Amino acid sequence: MQSINQKFHGLRSYTSFYFHKLFSSHPQVLTLEQTVNEIVSGKSCARFGDGEFGLICGKTSISFQNASNELRNELEATLRSNTDELLICIPSAFTFRLNNYVRKSKKFWMQSLGQNWKYWIRELRFGYRYGDAQFTRPYMDVKNKNQALNQFSTIKQIWQGRDLLIVEGNETNFGLGNDLFVKARSIHRIECPQTNAFNSRKQILDTIIKQAYHGELVLIALGPTATILTFELSKRGIQAVDIGHLDVEYEWALRGSQEKVAIPGKYVNESKSKVKVVGSLDANFVEMKKLQVVDNIK
Repeated sequence: MQSINQKFHGLRSYTSFYFHKLFSSHPQVLTLEQTVNEIVSGKSCARFGDGEFGLICGKTSISFQNASNELRNELEATLRSNTDELLICIPSAFTFRLNNYVRKSKKFWMQSLGQNWKYWIRELRFGYRYGDAQFTRPYMDVKNKNQALNQFSTIKQIWQGRDLLIVEGNETNFGLGNDLFVKARSIHRIECPQTNAFNSRKQILDTIIKQAYHGELVLIALGPTATILTFELSKRGIQAVDIGHLDVEYEWALRGSQEKVAIPGKYVNESKSKVKVVGSLDANFVEMKKLQVVDNIK
């Protein structure tokens, strides 16, 4: 009986997807390259994915962040902000053009859009040109893997010659063990709680402001907390980018992975094995990280 209900629910989602694709309004979303160009020009970037939209629309929680009314209100305020300093990004999937997606991702977005578009559409502004939130996911979800590899080169332009302040979970190890940041001038890090970082957001914000006083580019990998912090920092004249899962995507691309596998020494909340951290970083990278960490928020 459950199987029949699941099939009916799935069929209803697909029917709803095609209805909204044909008859609903769709937002304007920049390409990956256009999104990167906006950031290179000096804009901060706040990204909203299905998780953030779910939290705004009443979802109880996501895997690494508990929901709350305060979180919902701050996400909503960020989504509705309209300043020249901040680019709001939403998934390019919101255009309902899914031809370049692999089968699994296409199915996911068809179901998600079919089930949720009537709620998500209420939160959007149709005169606004959104950036592409999926610029941090250029590899695993798309069919054209060769194009994805080229797009990483485009993305690296964001920090070319820049001093970086990376704000991340204490097990994320963003960019360690690969050449993602080889073009950056310098790297410092602030380590934060791996889960429920929103509870510490004020302390994190104060620490970033204290450390980013020489024009550093701030890259934040803290789920929905990153989305909110980029808005707060942009208001203070500090360029910040909600960088999401880019490092893990890069690791998968370097390995030619076809599935979301665990990466040794890195927190991967989407790992197929459900084991978020396996193995450890090479000792040289552990020492490098120690030199880069300027603050640790418990």
